[in-house]
Amino acid sequence: MTEFLSVLTIIAQVQIIILLVLMYLNRKKKSNFFKKIVKFADIYTFIIALVSMLGSLYYSEIAGFEPCKYCWYQRILMYPLVVILFVSLKNRYKDVSKYVLPLSGMGVLLAGFHYLTQLGLLPSSCVAVGYSVGCAKVFVMTFGYITIPLMSFTAFLLIFLLQLLSRNR
Repeated sequence: MTEFLSVLTIIAQVQIIILLVLMYLNRKKKSNFFKKIVKFADIYTFIIALVSMLGSLYYSEIAGFEPCKYCWYQRILMYPLVVILFVSLKNRYKDVSKYVLPLSGMGVLLAGFHYLTQLGLLPSSCVAVGYSVGCAKVFVMTFGYITIPLMSFTAFLLIFLLQLLSRNR
């Protein structure tokens, strides 16, 4: 399962790079490519959020990894996205980005901070509390750089970028 989620993370990272390059190159005009992306942005962000939620539940409930304090905060930001995006898709709401952008933006910052903490680049004030573990604990390291917080960071960033594009539809 970890290898599967890691491959999905790499695919998402490639998509992020492509989106950023295309956003930069087409910053002054609306391209047909972006119109096609925007058409499917809400369904795609729902799928990303759902897979992220199920992945986090897999790690805690099946693999037995106790979530740290930062992981809980990331869940608090990701899980509502599943509900918000599902309801917006079901009811065909057009402006869901005003709810998704703040949650995913905070998720990007928190998951990025968590990843840098795990790498030892930032000090961590997060210690084990009760049954949880310290935030610097690394449960998964695939392909030499992918950890659970990096998976979270990638998902939040892709959701943020897709919603940013669809905001101006």
